[in-house]
Amino acid sequence: MPKINPNNLIWAREKAGYTLREAATAFGVSEEKLAEWESGKLNPPRGKLLLMSNKYHIPLTIFYISRKPVESKPIEDFRTLPNKKISPKEEAWVKALVRKIKVGQNLINSALEDEDEAIPISFVGSIKITDSTKHIIESIKENIEFDLEFFRQKKQAESFNYLRAQIEKSGIFVLLQSNLGSHHTDIDPELFRGFCLADPVSPFIVINSKDHPAAWSFTLLHELVHVFLGNTGISSKLGTGIKEKKTEKLCNDIASNILLPHEELSSIKMSTLNKSTNEIVSFVSNFAEKRNLSNSMVSYRMYCCNMIEKDLWLFLNKEFYTKWKNKKSEKKEKSKGKQGGPSYYVLKKHQIGTPLIRVVKRMMAEGALSTTKAAKILDVNARNIENVINL
Repeated sequence: MPKINPNNLIWAREKAGYTLREAATAFGVSEEKLAEWESGKLNPPRGKLLLMSNKYHIPLTIFYISRKPVESKPIEDFRTLPNKKISPKEEAWVKALVRKIKVGQNLINSALEDEDEAIPISFVGSIKITDSTKHIIESIKENIEFDLEFFRQKKQAESFNYLRAQIEKSGIFVLLQSNLGSHHTDIDPELFRGFCLADPVSPFIVINSKDHPAAWSFTLLHELVHVFLGNTGISSKLGTGIKEKKTEKLCNDIASNILLPHEELSSIKMSTLNKSTNEIVSFVSNFAEKRNLSNSMVSYRMYCCNMIEKDLWLFLNKEFYTKWKNKKSEKKEKSKGKQGGPSYYVLKKHQIGTPLIRVVKRMMAEGALSTTKAAKILDVNARNIENVINL
């Protein structure tokens, strides 16, 4: 029987952000018992190891390898909201989510290679940070065939679905994820708004579904710029270096310019802004709503164009986010006890995206993917895979 490496029990617990007491409580044992497992004096039962694997969000095999696990290279784009303090447990959740998506990406790539369908997407890594803003915008709009007027004619949810569909048609998988399969691991948008895995064959973009829906389109385009740059990986501390800050600013500028062209913004008469703070909040809200944009993105563009001062921009950001959080809490309170809404499978299909489901279904039919591997990619129980792919 394989031997447990006690050092990896400690490593896994600490990486997941658990104290000895918290972990012992979670596993239903005493601190002394857990300490004996971690010291190597006793071997934990397999049932407890499975529970550890689940709670720590790591593969069971980690506990059996003789060396300390080597963490994968962090990815460069890990969109957070400013000044958010990240707890070890929260960071562990985000890293676990990235690992989960990466596993699915690797399985898809392997299946495509087996079927000789691993064809690189031409635009992944096709632009450089030194390219002109105009060139990057034109390249992105051309490759995804984006029509801004068509985007604005739709309702907010439909406009995001249109943008998502255009990006998915270009070969990128777009997922809406906010946890590790349970609401107990819901990841706050203040911690994580989106990330991308810019693989040349199967790029993935993940949007936090808990974020304001009006912000999804901007985040999606932000991540798309990273795909065009060929960025891969995640950093747990956003913008720590000059290069990262420069890249993030480029992605923000490109995404916001696509949704709100400079010439349109510059047409706003400055006199309309010589009002009270409340009136400016109302003006930005109305301006954004008419164009299916997020309030914070519009205020960001106004700041970049020197239409408002930095202090006002920061105030507006905080004001809009607070209003949204309060409105969300009120809506949640009102919906308590109410039943109805789409089924689990309908929601799952929307989160995963039809293109990924189609590829998985086709690879299963061709024998390139087993039911177990397909379930890993779609993040569902293997028993429920048919209900998802045949919906």
